[in-house]
Amino acid sequence: MITSASEALNSLTTTPSTSGSGSTLGQEEFLRLLVTQLESQDPLNPQDSTEFTAQLAQFSALEQQLNTNNLIEQLLTFEAAIANTQAASFIGQEATVYGSEITVQDGEISQAQFNLGSAAEEVTITIRDANGTAVRVITLSDVESGIHDIEWDGANGAGADVADGTYSFSVAATTADETIDVETHITGIVDEIAFETDGTYLVIDGRHVALGNLIAVRAPGSGGVS
Repeated sequence: MITSASEALNSLTTTPSTSGSGSTLGQEEFLRLLVTQLESQDPLNPQDSTEFTAQLAQFSALEQQLNTNNLIEQLLTFEAAIANTQAASFIGQEATVYGSEITVQDGEISQAQFNLGSAAEEVTITIRDANGTAVRVITLSDVESGIHDIEWDGANGAGADVADGTYSFSVAATTADETIDVETHITGIVDEIAFETDGTYLVIDGRHVALGNLIAVRAPGSGGVS
């Protein structure tokens, strides 16, 4: 139990908080205890003025820190609101994001790309269904560094069209028995912006993609990432 202004100040310093249950007190409680302590002190043996002054100075510094923290929180909230407003302008635009999914709908295949850190002697693209089963493997030879579209006709390894749905893909690249770094991208029209509890998401072809995964945004049909 906290019974003195010194103890209250120590509580505020170690675990800054507003008033509430438990042993942690807020600023108002500290001031109330300080006044009570002054009122009940022995007039013949008053509190040491140096200690009293130190308490007030420490409390003043702590109050400034708490006010600064509150201001930072307000600025972060304001910044998030501005970011969300700007994100809404992406609706209807063509966006390229980090991702590894391809959708098939009525014979239409969504756009996907891979980015090679350096030239590769062989690139293997593996497309899998929702169960993780490989439905198609595409092998390319002598591929230059940079961004390349994944050209898939929507057929499986036997040449039959796959069912509509969402498929994942992975890309492995090698040269002289060495593995090359590969990034995978997806491109599509932003249908909407989803503001969820854990962040802001672009909705592209029904897929929720975190705004932080955005690589580029452009007018539809103006060209891909270069």
